[in-house]
Amino acid sequence: MSSSDSRQGSLPLLAEDASGAAGRSGSQRDEPSYPAANGRVVFLLDAASSLEERLLREWIERARPEGALAEALAIPATRRKRGAVGLDLEAALAAGDDALFAPLRIVWLAPRRKGVRAARLSDLLWAGDPRDPDRVRERLILSLAPQRCRIVAGEPAHASELRERWRRNTAAESGATLGFAEFVVRRAHLALERAERRLRGARYKIPRFVREEILARPVFRGEIALLASRLGRGAEDVLREAEADLREIAAAHQPTVIDLVVQLWRWMIT
Repeated sequence: MSSSDSRQGSLPLLAEDASGAAGRSGSQRDEPSYPAANGRVVFLLDAASSLEERLLREWIERARPEGALAEALAIPATRRKRGAVGLDLEAALAAGDDALFAPLRIVWLAPRRKGVRAARLSDLLWAGDPRDPDRVRERLILSLAPQRCRIVAGEPAHASELRERWRRNTAAESGATLGFAEFVVRRAHLALERAERRLRGARYKIPRFVREEILARPVFRGEIALLASRLGRGAEDVLREAEADLREIAAAHQPTVIDLVVQLWRWMIT
């Protein structure tokens, strides 16, 4: 969310012991650093399941220094159908204590084969995307290959920094308003995407949230309202049509698709 804390990153949730067997007790050796803050830290949990949320909350309790003030709030998950931003986030942003907002996410890695982590067609046919396991496969991975489960910590930012950036953005858009909480959630998602990309590798650098960024621009929504007026249609109807068009224009490949294309290409040239 900002570049002020370079200690944040993505590290194994459950470390491997010296013999190479995955530790089952949840070793703390290689977990992310707790964000440095003088006051309250609000963790924004991008969790796609109840298990992911529990793992993130358990890490917070393990890593939290004695006496440190911390709060954990769930935000709409990027890997599932996104819901509305909760009122609890709006309340945390309005508290006035300039809390540090720190995004967290669980990342599931593909199995390692010959030193490379990549999804295969057989993975998809047998059990689905290894990077997006269902509730049953989540528990199997934690039990059999816990090193494939990682915590990703995005760059944190104080509420004042986020508010100032939000104000600059909205001022640049003819002074129109933009939901502050929704803006913070988008910044959290982008910070987590950058952290996850550092973990997965540069080849997974994919434009994300292009549609959401465009739809959130006040100027874009103003133009939609003007177009709806000229066409004699409702603004919401025109906006839905624009959303559908943007979904087609701004389509993005998934990391698993990239893996399959790379493997197909290697098969063709070898």
